[in-house]
Amino acid sequence: MLNNINGMKMERRLLLNNIISTLGDSSAVYKKDIISLLEKEKTFDADMELASIYIADGEYGTAHGIINASEAENSEDEDLRSYAKFLIELAERETDFYGLDSSDLAYLRELALLCPSGLASANAQSVLAFYYNEYYEECDEEKSSAATWKDIVLPDVKEVKSWLGDNYPDPFTEETAIEYYVPIGAAGEITVSDMFGRKIASLPVPEGENIIKVNASGWSPGIYIYGLTVNGKTVDYKKMVIME
Repeated sequence: MLNNINGMKMERRLLLNNIISTLGDSSAVYKKDIISLLEKEKTFDADMELASIYIADGEYGTAHGIINASEAENSEDEDLRSYAKFLIELAERETDFYGLDSSDLAYLRELALLCPSGLASANAQSVLAFYYNEYYEECDEEKSSAATWKDIVLPDVKEVKSWLGDNYPDPFTEETAIEYYVPIGAAGEITVSDMFGRKIASLPVPEGENIIKVNASGWSPGIYIYGLTVNGKTVDYKKMVIME
């Protein structure tokens, strides 16, 4: 029964993401429809995406209200909420990532060192790498998992944990490929977000070991975060860079 419920929740989430991606790609006139969908969803992920829309529009008070009222389900959600508040504070101070002060950098460095790392940590690592040439290795837990995946011999794929590979080429201009593995019978999704948490694309992916191509035509140059979700649970996040 629980598996069926989780599966239904995942299908609902994938459907919502597909609708939002379609509307978002079509025209800005659908923004009200996207906001309405997100408001009705009443989940933490939807709240964060809704807040990112208001941040982009400069409506910081509204974004603050949504973030404060959202219900975090775990520590990764709390970290993401904290990072969203940090972005609003920067915007209110009219400060970009090049103008961070010592306290800003200390916050990002602390976030970047979290293990296991979540979306907020991945964003912090990306900002520090792109703007300040600071690079962070995978934490011990993630290194251990990566080593386990590499040691697995196919075709015993049913015992393999989900994993997300590095995109290639990287950096790139228009198209990149991402290798991944989703266990047989599981529902997978790869999402792409910018460093402000705005979801750029949601791509349902088939089970098994596959490669998905991501077309970034029309996207602005910069750093993006892509992540793999399996049955509603995030497996990993990585960054990719789009050049002019």
